[in-house]
Amino acid sequence: MMATNDCANCRELKEIKAIARQVLKKYDELLEKYKQNEQQYDEVVKTLKEREAMLDDMKGLIEPAVSEHERLMVKYDIEVNCRNEAENIARKVTSQNITLKRQSQALLCHLEKIDITQIPEEILEEPEEEEETAGYKEYTDKLNNTIKDLEEKVSFYVTSLTTATEELSTERENNFRLQQKNEHLKQSLNQTENTLTQYQNAMTELSTMSESAYEEYEHLKSKYEIEAQQRTEAENKMQKIKAQNEAMKTQSTILMSKVANDQHLILALCKIEELEEDKTNLERDVGDLKEQMSNETNEEALTQLEEERDKLSVEIEDLTKKVSNYEQLYSNLERQYKELEKKLEEALSPPIPPPPPLPPPPSTSTSKGFLARIRGNKKKKPAPGQQAGVDEKGYGKALEEMMKRINSGKPILKENSRIIKEKPESKDGENPGAMLELHSVLNRFKNTQRKSGTLSSRPVNSIEPESELAKAFVLKKSKTKSGPLSSNPVNSVEPQSELAKAFRRVKWEDSQTNE
Repeated sequence: MMATNDCANCRELKEIKAIARQVLKKYDELLEKYKQNEQQYDEVVKTLKEREAMLDDMKGLIEPAVSEHERLMVKYDIEVNCRNEAENIARKVTSQNITLKRQSQALLCHLEKIDITQIPEEILEEPEEEEETAGYKEYTDKLNNTIKDLEEKVSFYVTSLTTATEELSTERENNFRLQQKNEHLKQSLNQTENTLTQYQNAMTELSTMSESAYEEYEHLKSKYEIEAQQRTEAENKMQKIKAQNEAMKTQSTILMSKVANDQHLILALCKIEELEEDKTNLERDVGDLKEQMSNETNEEALTQLEEERDKLSVEIEDLTKKVSNYEQLYSNLERQYKELEKKLEEALSPPIPPPPPLPPPPSTSTSKGFLARIRGNKKKKPAPGQQAGVDEKGYGKALEEMMKRINSGKPILKENSRIIKEKPESKDGENPGAMLELHSVLNRFKNTQRKSGTLSSRPVNSIEPESELAKAFVLKKSKTKSGPLSSNPVNSVEPQSELAKAFRRVKWEDSQTNE
């Protein structure tokens, strides 16, 4: 009976599970359809709002056009009235002129019969018609000008009115189209609302069905658990009864056998029964302890997870603090790098070349040349055939060429020195060129400066060699080295070098000699 009941319950559970799966599938399908309808509804609402905004814009455009049309119509009516009045006045004036002409002709015909001698002089005096005609002409000219202006305005207003009417017709057509679209959208919105209500009703029915199915499932689950507990209890009882039956059978067989009087055997049997009872009790206790252990392990795992979560949250806070500190450090280092880069650019930028000095006087006994002063340190005697005038001319040419090179910024290359060395020596009695001597002196100074290392750039000792800022400086230096050289070779020399001192000394002595 128990097995049949269990089979029936299992079948019912399977049927309920299948029904629940079908219900869940239908629920998912309805959810998807509901979401699709919501999207369609949102799109329709968006389009409706756009159309309403367009209609509002059209209304805002139509209202000023209508007001302008009314204003133009009022102006047109005023101009038409003015024109009619002007035409009436012109007709009256023309009729008066005609009557006056007729009267004047009649008077002239009548005056032919009258003696002119008998007419007094006051009557014969002609009236001052010129003033009247001039005023009349001015008035007519004004009227004509006003008529022309009014005609121009009328033409302008007519054109503007035609354009306004065309725009109004187009706007009306657009408005009609938009109204039709709005009606279609309203109909589609109503349809979507109806379908949405249907889906909502279906969803409510499905939710009620799913709730009832879930309640039945929970009820059957509780029943199944109770029946499983009862089954385990019945199985335990059956095992106990089987053990008791077996014990009774063994006891009965022992009592029926010849070994019934053996007390040791009876004591052993009693001990076996007690041990079996203890075994069953211990098995029951082991099952209870296993359940407790499973519960405790779940609780311990939860506590461990909570502790790990707390630790991770603390680590995350520390990491965020470190990240903020590193960001501040990075911003500070970036600012320092920009400042140092500006300073480096200012230091590397070539200074403004000094203005060229005035040329020395052509012939002076006291002043000595630049090459003569430098060669005087070596205490070399001049050649026997050398003259003072030739030295002064060569010195002046050398200075002029040197200043031209300084102003133009053309550096003296090594090839020139090689070419000079390869040239043949000067003939006996002739003075070697001043430029050759100047080239040799400048090359000697350059070689000494390269050996001493005066032109080498100074490293920044305040920055760590392995820092990012030092690496950036190294990249900057490599770029500056690979880039074009400075155009002025004199400016590239340090102000404390021997060549710069020699140039300063020569300028100072030249200024003193000029004074």
